[in-house]
Amino acid sequence: MQGFVLGIRKVKEEDILVTVITESKVKTMYRFYGARHSSINLGYKIDFASEPIQNRSLLRLRDVTHLGYGWLRDRNKLLAWQSFCLLLYEHLKEVNEHGGFYFEMLECAAEKMEKASAKRVLLESYLDTLKTEGRFHAPDECFFCGGEIGEKEKIALARGFLPAHEKCIFQPGFSANKLKDFFDNGNTMAMEDGEIEALYSVMLLGF
Repeated sequence: MQGFVLGIRKVKEEDILVTVITESKVKTMYRFYGARHSSINLGYKIDFASEPIQNRSLLRLRDVTHLGYGWLRDRNKLLAWQSFCLLLYEHLKEVNEHGGFYFEMLECAAEKMEKASAKRVLLESYLDTLKTEGRFHAPDECFFCGGEIGEKEKIALARGFLPAHEKCIFQPGFSANKLKDFFDNGNTMAMEDGEIEALYSVMLLGF
């Protein structure tokens, strides 16, 4: 079975709980410490097996093999990817089964990371997730005051890319044309690197 490691938590001495998202499930498994065991890294795609632990409700994680991507050697890309995986872990930690979207989204993003900017890829994946979950809000009305956001106004964004007036949430806004292009087309090509950094900071607030 294959999946992406979304969470690692130390529980006893060197034992850990590992949360992995597979094609249809989110599994949290127990990993016993041992010198013969390979290390497990957050965000990595792994091939693994699991088995019941006697007298416990948890599964045991075993036979782990890392499935590498070349860009994992790029520290900046790896850190951005791991941050995104942690966001997804927090978002899905109460979920046991899913319809397949999240795993496919991660696979697609991981493939794009080889040649594209990590933050741009992850922002596009984040937007895709919001739309798939039905939580995307068109940037024409302020979520805070309920008032219309004028065509010539900049659009500020809160967690989950909720649109707002700059004065309502005391945050600098984005160019309406560029932001709407991103929202409509699902890519960040029209945005400058500084705008990407600002958008990325909003993304890190969570889903």
